Amino acid sequence: MLIAGKSSGRLVRLAFASLVLVLIVSSSPAAEVFISFNGKFHFTYPDTWIRADYRTVDYYLQRGGTDPLTFQYDVVLSPHEGARFADDVYLILTVDTVGQLSESQIDSVLSNLGDMFGEEVAYYPVGNFMTNMKSNAPLYDAQTHTAAIVTDILEDGEVFKKNLLMLKFYEHGIANFYFYSPDSLFEESKQLFADIVTSFSTEEIEASVPVEEVKVADLESRQGKKSRGFVPIGIAVLVVIAAVVILSRRRRKR
Repeated sequence: MLIAGKSSGRLVRLAFASLVLVLIVSSSPAAEVFISFNGKFHFTYPDTWIRADYRTVDYYLQRGGTDPLTFQYDVVLSPHEGARFADDVYLILTVDTVGQLSESQIDSVLSNLGDMFGEEVAYYPVGNFMTNMKSNAPLYDAQTHTAAIVTDILEDGEVFKKNLLMLKFYEHGIANFYFYSPDSLFEESKQLFADIVTSFSTEEIEASVPVEEVKVADLESRQGKKSRGFVPIGIAVLVVIAAVVILSRRRRKR
């Protein structure tokens, strides 16, 4: 009886441990992987997000006065399909494949950011970005080589959208993550944005997802586009923000 009791106890403990494991796994948010073969890196994003069609994004960029031939992007990710991609939170990713920048070159980029927004760059760990952010104040984590800056997008003098730009300096250049959010959703979304950038990796690109899921960017639909060189960060920021402001205003006037 004693042996049977011990066996039953082990079974109960094993069953309980298995249940806890199942609960942990089931509560973990599912994620998709995006691979930038151009930039030679990958990152994860929510599996509820969708890759926006290039033709749709190009159309809206053109309506906003931005030439897609000049401003080339790797991907646009959003919870919504088609023309609705910009109605909620979304990400525009661009890559400057200029090779690894030296510390002095990174300092120069950060200095340009500070000059552009009229604030000196503050140095914080990435984990503290979300609690120390204020509009138009660049932040930088020297350990992970990640910079961030929040910009308010105004309409009629009121903030209606926010842009969180996060720059990841790495061995092949700079990955530029332009996150956009309605002002009302920014606080609940900013940690997700940071998590996406934190998942950035240049290791085991081909092996990061199953073979059937590995997809190269739809270059055939953009054959007319030329490969771009390095775009100064100040110009890139202004181009994207200006496009978003114009598009948002046009939507609100409908």
